[in-house]
Amino acid sequence: SNRKGIAQFLTFGQLLGQDTLLTDVRALPGAAWVTYDAANDQLSVDQYWRSNQVGDRTRVPEHELLDEIDQVFHRAVERRVQGPERLGMSLSGGLDSRTILAAMDHSRTPITTVSMGVGGCLDHRCAEQLAACSNRQHHCCVLDDRVLEQYEESLRQMVRLTDGHYLSQGIMQYTMPA
Repeated sequence: SNRKGIAQFLTFGQLLGQDTLLTDVRALPGAAWVTYDAANDQLSVDQYWRSNQVGDRTRVPEHELLDEIDQVFHRAVERRVQGPERLGMSLSGGLDSRTILAAMDHSRTPITTVSMGVGGCLDHRCAEQLAACSNRQHHCCVLDDRVLEQYEESLRQMVRLTDGHYLSQGIMQYTMPA
């Protein structure tokens, strides 16, 4: 086991860089694949895209880059909320859900928010306040003893359904009372 990777996971809820939970196993860089050459017993890593392909942005002032990121983010949110379907949003005290909620045009986008956690948890309190500030209907899904009794079974099912990608979220999902 990789103590550094385990410490990262328990501290941040995720692994950083190319670290994994196993000492001799590294994560691939983004947009990459591994090829194994059995004849030569060699692994090679190749990428179909690299961040340096976007051009030299070193001379662009930081405030222009931040404005561009802001515009692209707002366009992405706007594209998603267009259409006739009713939308729901998992809302917590987290930066990602708060930022998405703030980017929506509140007058044009009806949305219902929901939070999950143990009764009285910080996620519920934050989500309720954020929903009220943005005039959204909100539902708190309180997780009770039945959820904890079936936790291992539910977690194994989610890990199986997501090929293991749900693991970190499944462990961190249930927040405790503040």
